Amino acid sequence: MGPHPGLTSSIPALPLTHYFTTTTATTHHYLNSAPPPISFHPFSVVAAAVDAGITQLSSKMSLEMNRAFQLIRGRDKHNRKILRIIGKYFPGKVASVESVKQYLIENIFPELKEEAFSIVYFNADVEKSQNFAGISALKSIYDAIPIKVRDNLQAVYFVHPGIQSRLFLATFGRFIFTGGLYGKLKYISRLDYLWVHVKRMEIEIPEFVYDHDQDLEYRPMIDFDSGLEGEHPRARCALHLDSPMESYSSRCIS
Repeated sequence: MGPHPGLTSSIPALPLTHYFTTTTATTHHYLNSAPPPISFHPFSVVAAAVDAGITQLSSKMSLEMNRAFQLIRGRDKHNRKILRIIGKYFPGKVASVESVKQYLIENIFPELKEEAFSIVYFNADVEKSQNFAGISALKSIYDAIPIKVRDNLQAVYFVHPGIQSRLFLATFGRFIFTGGLYGKLKYISRLDYLWVHVKRMEIEIPEFVYDHDQDLEYRPMIDFDSGLEGEHPRARCALHLDSPMESYSSRCIS
């Protein structure tokens, strides 16, 4: 029985090579065409936003740390380098301990390994809720200081100490600052007494520190003697230059 006449007339006879050629061309088209666009998953967009936020936060944190810690070009009166620390600018409640240590290791410690230096710390307008990192954090940061840097540190001038900071250091100072640093701490209650140790034109001081110092002109002050662990604070006006913790008062309180 022969082929159906309708089928024979509707399907022309094609050579076999035509089918191979068509298949090859189709395969080549798919292999060389651009892949279909891939849509972003919502989670990838969120992750990118989080990364951008972290980068922005890190940049802001670095700016705050740069304001808080600064190696100035000036020298103290013993011709030592000066590391200026402004407590009001320290982001104690925001910065993690590890980020602070990393910043110091990368930006500050390498500059202090070769020669003697002193620290001038300004305590004016410091708020515990914003600037205090906690006892364990301070201990961890101090322990991260290289031995060579600790040995090169000759003095810490603590400018405008309040009663709370004095009591805190009297209680925890020797626990936190081991290796003799506690004995290098010198209280400076007025800027006039800072110039005994630091050249006046060698260090830049924020305006709010001057304002705080001016306020103290009109406030009676009770200063502690050099033995902070004693029973009671004592009013005094003498300068104890040889005491392990120098406490300077602007006036004698009777």
